Amino acid sequence: MRRLPPRLFFCAPALLVAALTTSAQVRGPLPLPSNPRSSSDASSQTSPKPPLLVPTGTKITVAVTKPVWARTAKPGDTIYGVTAFPTVVADQMAVPPGTYVEGVIDSLTRPGHSGHAAFQLHFTELIFANGYFVPLDTAASGQPASKLPASASSAPSAISGDLVQQAYLAELGGLSGAPSAMLYVNVSSSSDVLLDNGTQFDMIVQTPLQLDAARIANALSVSKAPLLTQFKSATQCRFIPGTPGIPGTPDTVIPGTPGTPPTVIPGIDGAPPTVIPGTPATPPTVIPGTPGTPGIPDRTCPGPPIVTAPPVDLALHSKSFPVTDPLFLNGRQLIKGSYKATWTGSGPNVQVLITRKNTPDISVPAHLVTLQTKAAKNLLTPRTDAGGSPSLQSVQFKGQTFALYFDPPAASDSAAGSAAPPGNS
Repeated sequence: MRRLPPRLFFCAPALLVAALTTSAQVRGPLPLPSNPRSSSDASSQTSPKPPLLVPTGTKITVAVTKPVWARTAKPGDTIYGVTAFPTVVADQMAVPPGTYVEGVIDSLTRPGHSGHAAFQLHFTELIFANGYFVPLDTAASGQPASKLPASASSAPSAISGDLVQQAYLAELGGLSGAPSAMLYVNVSSSSDVLLDNGTQFDMIVQTPLQLDAARIANALSVSKAPLLTQFKSATQCRFIPGTPGIPGTPDTVIPGTPGTPPTVIPGIDGAPPTVIPGTPATPPTVIPGTPGTPGIPDRTCPGPPIVTAPPVDLALHSKSFPVTDPLFLNGRQLIKGSYKATWTGSGPNVQVLITRKNTPDISVPAHLVTLQTKAAKNLLTPRTDAGGSPSLQSVQFKGQTFALYFDPPAASDSAAGSAAPPGNS
């Protein structure tokens, strides 16, 4: 067999590489096998997920992560919490457990003899485990003003001028309709905390909340549900066992000596008897004992705060108020005079019966709103309805911390009211 010269042996691979390179330059890259699903798959991978909409009324369970102290808590303070249970919308995880929540105290009633505290809260932001931040206002929810409650879309001048409307909107979660919570807490008036670490409650979405589905999906991989064992009570009260005390010593009694009777020696031959006096008795000697020291009772702590269901109020409430200028309510005109408002329960939504002598009754739904201070006088606040007529918006009662707020009438009611002759009801 003939061998190639060494130089030809070493040059052969070079020639082969050159030939392959030339072939590739001439033929170009090889076409990929056709796959009719490849284009659709690629587009599906790059197309954004539709937003996830959390509907009104959705409950999100929150656990408190910073206590609310009994002595210092006040409206305007910040509430911190973390979601304790997953929130699912349309078979999708919307808010995973472990998502941080921040809110604000709108109103606070401290516990009295009844042992109940009441909170009104609204929430301002959600922070997911991956850093996704959601402000809880209308801008975040993507809802126009028309989607808010009718009262929230009223004229700004009416909002700034009516304290009842401001309080009502705060109960709805502020002017933006943020998620809110109304808490009733069973807590002793001697407790140092009103809401302890780990206390759970539900915040309720007031207007639809729009979330980024892709970022929510990313947050799921890093979210961790909080453990019940991680919440340690913040109360500074500690159990202190008492002492039994020291018993006293009894008195020491040294008995006395009995006395001796007198000795009588009869006389002789008419002589008087001779009497030798006896010795008197000596009383017992008492040496007082030592008093004991009283024991110290155990120092016990009040029970932990517990969020409970709102108290049921079936009482009938009745308040009078004057009307000085004609106003419309629920399509009916209130002429000048004294009226009485009657309703059952403590709200927040009540059915009010408006009565006046020799006048047909008016039954209308209303919101029972809690005020921060007592009303200095009876005060009616009007609004201009869709038909241009003045209608009753709210009523404050002198000396009371509650008021009635009426939603704006429908357009048909406004038209009917404006057509009614003045002075009729």
